[in-house]
Amino acid sequence: MISVFQEKLEPALLGKIVVARFLELPLHRFDLFVQHLESGQCFQKLSELISIREIEDAKMAQDIDPWEKTIGKVGWKGDIPELLYHRQSFIREYHFEGDVLERLIQEKELQKTVQKFRLINTRNRLTYLLIQFILHYQSTYLRTGDPRDLRPLTQLQISAGLSNTGLYSGVADPSRISRLIRTLRIKMPDGRILDLATLSPSFREICCHFVSSVIQVERSLMDEGNLLDPLTDGEIADRVGSDFGARLSRRTVAYIRRELGIPEGKGRRHVGCYHAATNGFSPPMILSTSILSDAVPNEPGVYEIRSFVPGAPERVIYIGSTGDLKKRLRHHLQGTGNNDRLREKIAEGARFRFRILREHWRDEERVVYRIFCTTFGIPPECNRMSP
Repeated sequence: MISVFQEKLEPALLGKIVVARFLELPLHRFDLFVQHLESGQCFQKLSELISIREIEDAKMAQDIDPWEKTIGKVGWKGDIPELLYHRQSFIREYHFEGDVLERLIQEKELQKTVQKFRLINTRNRLTYLLIQFILHYQSTYLRTGDPRDLRPLTQLQISAGLSNTGLYSGVADPSRISRLIRTLRIKMPDGRILDLATLSPSFREICCHFVSSVIQVERSLMDEGNLLDPLTDGEIADRVGSDFGARLSRRTVAYIRRELGIPEGKGRRHVGCYHAATNGFSPPMILSTSILSDAVPNEPGVYEIRSFVPGAPERVIYIGSTGDLKKRLRHHLQGTGNNDRLREKIAEGARFRFRILREHWRDEERVVYRIFCTTFGIPPECNRMSP
């Protein structure tokens, strides 16, 4: 019997695998790939048959930082958001003299080079249209910065939007969208760096912002004496419906509330709320080398680490503080400490948040830790002792 590993793949299937892997290339590796290809001998042989252009309407940003690792910065053309790109390689398109090219290319190396140029065309064209579609779809949020203005957006919707409207003539199925979108990061006008996937939230993720907003209003109303008792989960669901038009069940509100670290009504009356205590933290980010390099400063502060395993509830597993956030989080990622349990959990998958505090960060850690214990009744799983 012939092993499946010895069988040759069908050319069509092999082509799909090659494209999928190419879409997953991180930005810096893609940039190096383009530079290396254009400086090679094969390109020199084909230079008279290939013209290098830029994607129509794509624009480069001004005053680009040579160490910039995002694909571009969000700008505005009137009321329309657009992306200003950070590298020429991200908007490259190669056009071929088709008939002549086919006759001249007899060498396998030249054939492979042409295929690579076509891969670049596919990725850049799909990336450009994908980003334009998402920016236009989330234009209200980009203008206000208020997460409540985000709109639910699935990869199936993106695929349909690109295909059905005729924006993209190639294959734009959800699988390709998924592989590409997780490699892309953009810079907001205020300097914040966002994963493009942040602009493609689920309905559940947006409802978290709605519930959070209702709880914040509740606190204000109680302080003003206009609300005697904290809202029940059913009342929160009603207010989310009336204020934001989203229908939630009481059970869903309870689940979201616990996920956000918000205690039930009785707890909100008497104790501090972990959600409120961490209100100034950064958005959750994947704990990875590239994100630590780009998004975390060498500044003191307080941080939180969460378990992040697909299909499992996300939980806070560690609260800490440090005089150098980037250095300490990198140590956690590399597993150089002696906290075996934390090292195991991070190896399974983790996200983190942080708040910069240039003084008294240890005191703030104690406050956040104490409120966590009060809110949930137990300390974070990987904190071995009280700070």
